[in-house]
Amino acid sequence: LRKCREDMEKQVQLLPGTIKALNRKRGELELTKRELAKKIGISENTLYRWATKTPPFKVQTKVYKKVMNWIAENS
Repeated sequence: LRKCREDMEKQVQLLPGTIKALNRKRGELELTKRELAKKIGISENTLYRWATKTPPFKVQTKVYKKVMNWIAENS
């Protein structure tokens, strides 16, 4: 129970604007979802989950950092 609570505290939200920026860059670079996940360094399942749910998304801090760093590096 304690481990689960600690994991929940390490989650942050990816907001719709972040997802929109991610998709925009994906389109500009003509990447598939699989290629995008590989370049960012996240699992394909995580990326596909975003495509099927309504934002905001709760993700682990490390996933959030990877996404934000990739957007910043490719802007």
